[in-house]
Amino acid sequence: MYGNVGLATARGSGTNGYVTRNTAHLRIREGPPGGQPYGYGYDALLESVSKPPIHRVPDQGILEHERKRRVEVKIMELRDELEGKGMEEDDIEEECDKLRQKLAAQPDRFAGRGLDTHSLAAAKEVEMNRLQRALGVSANHEEGRAFKRETEEEKAARLAKREERERERIEAAIARERENERRKQEWEEKERLRRREEYRRKREREEETRGGREREAEKKKRVPEEERTRGGREGEVEKKRRL
Repeated sequence: MYGNVGLATARGSGTNGYVTRNTAHLRIREGPPGGQPYGYGYDALLESVSKPPIHRVPDQGILEHERKRRVEVKIMELRDELEGKGMEEDDIEEECDKLRQKLAAQPDRFAGRGLDTHSLAAAKEVEMNRLQRALGVSANHEEGRAFKRETEEEKAARLAKREERERERIEAAIARERENERRKQEWEEKERLRRREEYRRKREREEETRGGREREAEKKKRVPEEERTRGGREGEVEKKRRL
């Protein structure tokens, strides 16, 4: 098969059905080959690679529809079974309603176990949330940020934030030192006033003790004088009596 002419089918021809193309009538191109230059789209490729992976978000509407479908399948199975037993239609409806309410109240045991895209995405989301809590990863974490090239604006903003945090830390340390110094001065002032008050009370007690001793000594001095005076008076009275 040659010259763009081939069989409709390769069956029974003993060939593989490949048609050889004749390019003898084509002119040789002069100049550089066509198409985009070498390296075209490399920046776009790097940008697409540097972006964090996109996780498929499950559609809750589809998952809810799937859950209701499983419920209705069980109800239809029950209906077929009851119809096979020859029950009345009203009784069948009543049993189906009871089963529907029971299944609606129970948690879905088959959630995330399906093979469809949204069920797998829901199971993956639960797994990623559990892993995130286990590793202590913040909710606003951006995947792949460690491998992302930092621009000049982002670097300047990061340095500014670090300087701001350092300044706040220094100001907080200075404020703590000032507060500690103020408390120390207040404590020293209270301690000085307390010692002064103790010294004043001690002086008062000493003065009271000294005054009591002086009064006791003065009293002891007066007792002999009173005795001598009384003795002298008694002697004079005795002399007068003898006369």
